[in-house]
Amino acid sequence: QDNACPQQARLVDLFVNMHFSCSVALAILSLVQLAVTTSAGEVPVVTIHGRSYTAADIESGKVKIAKGSFIVGVEDGGKSKLLAAMKQDLSWSPKFRYSESLPMFAGILDQSKILWLLKRSDVKYVEADSEVRALEEPMPHAVVFP
Repeated sequence: QDNACPQQARLVDLFVNMHFSCSVALAILSLVQLAVTTSAGEVPVVTIHGRSYTAADIESGKVKIAKGSFIVGVEDGGKSKLLAAMKQDLSWSPKFRYSESLPMFAGILDQSKILWLLKRSDVKYVEADSEVRALEEPMPHAVVFP
């Protein structure tokens, strides 16, 4: 839990105490944050530890994102179409599809899949679901991801 966002940490604790799994609690919290912060026409970003990165940040090499668990928010009614495209183009399926009424899914993504998602108009956001590392340039030395 991020000490920089005490309200977020308290909400996650509340959801977990209500017997939601941590992933479901974070998914609910993501929906709440999305409802408050997303406006039409916004460029989708990947958020890791409270910092947001665009497709341009990834393509320029400003940031390198390690493989990890992510939640992906999509346009209402667009989840099935996006998941079908991911299966066909990337041979990928989510670990957690969630119900059809929730416009999100979660799973293990690497940088190339995140970049693919950020370039789609039906993706609202990608958010780290667990500890994921993002390294920004300049890097003082080479880093190898597991």
